[in-house]
Amino acid sequence: MTDAVPLEPQNLSDPAQPRAAAPPSLDQFVAQYRSASPMMLRYLLRATGNDRALAEDLTADVFVRAMQSYQHGNQAAIETAYLMTSARNRLIDHLRRRETEERKLALAHASDDSSTPLNADAHSFLNGLESRLTAQWEAARSDTTSERPQERASERSSERTNETQSFRSGS
Repeated sequence: MTDAVPLEPQNLSDPAQPRAAAPPSLDQFVAQYRSASPMMLRYLLRATGNDRALAEDLTADVFVRAMQSYQHGNQAAIETAYLMTSARNRLIDHLRRRETEERKLALAHASDDSSTPLNADAHSFLNGLESRLTAQWEAARSDTTSERPQERASERSSERTNETQSFRSGS
């Protein structure tokens, strides 16, 4: 029986050290993109009911994320199976978000304000908020209405007189 020939070159300097992965290659990424992107777009078009804009957005998102992962050393990020799984996951995420948004909208439209009971804490919050808003309103109103125009004019005049006297005295 003959000795098996290793399929990969070995690191002869230190056989215990694992071999470093090849650095990411733009050519490899582009080749994989050209190979997998048509298949992914077709899949997403079918899965979205021919919503071209959504399928294109999802495809772009998958490839941007794959490129970033690949650039950080994840060689598997550009494999077709990985890309297709990522596409499926992005689609599922999108559908879940859309479903949640639709449920929220349906709840908002289905209920009128009087049919949703408020507990004591909610009433307490609203009463406290009303008190704070009223106080702020009154404070702002009193700042602008407490001074009559004649009072404001005489204050400005006395301020100018004080400034002039300070200037003349050299202080």
